[in-house]
Amino acid sequence: MTRLRLAAAALALAALPGFAEDAKTDAPKSSPPPPDRPKIATAQSSPYHPAGTVVGKVKSVSAGGNSGGTISLASEVIEPSRSSRGRSYMKRVDKDIDFELAEDVKFRFGFRPKSPAPPDNLQGYKAEASDVHAGQIVKLTLGKKAPPGANLSAVKPVVTMVTIETDAPAPRESAPKKKS
Repeated sequence: MTRLRLAAAALALAALPGFAEDAKTDAPKSSPPPPDRPKIATAQSSPYHPAGTVVGKVKSVSAGGNSGGTISLASEVIEPSRSSRGRSYMKRVDKDIDFELAEDVKFRFGFRPKSPAPPDNLQGYKAEASDVHAGQIVKLTLGKKAPPGANLSAVKPVVTMVTIETDAPAPRESAPKKKS
């Protein structure tokens, strides 16, 4: 009997909004913004599709300024392995990985340098290709450039931004030792 009463009460509550009169009036239409109001700046669309990030220690850089080149990182990778008893486990392995730099690659500092450049719309502080050298920890932002509708899995990712996370001393040029 209580179930019947509960079901009737639930049915009455569900039907109640249907009996109420719609007293709402049409919402006022939005007016265009006044001409003196500044427009919101939006980020420019990039021709690259996001393809992830990689963090590692720089082994070597062969950058032709901002016109491409390559960067080699020592990065820790987790690989599957098998023990002598046949059990599978994961192990950490340091691997050297080579990446191609995009033609319009951007270089950034992830920390405030001694003499920062004027701010711009990107994260971090502006850097140059000459600021990247062996021993630094960097974060590479990868992208794939392909026409709309193309198969992205067939396109090799390139580095669109290099962010220097931690600085290392610049490599010294070795001078020949004098014999005495």
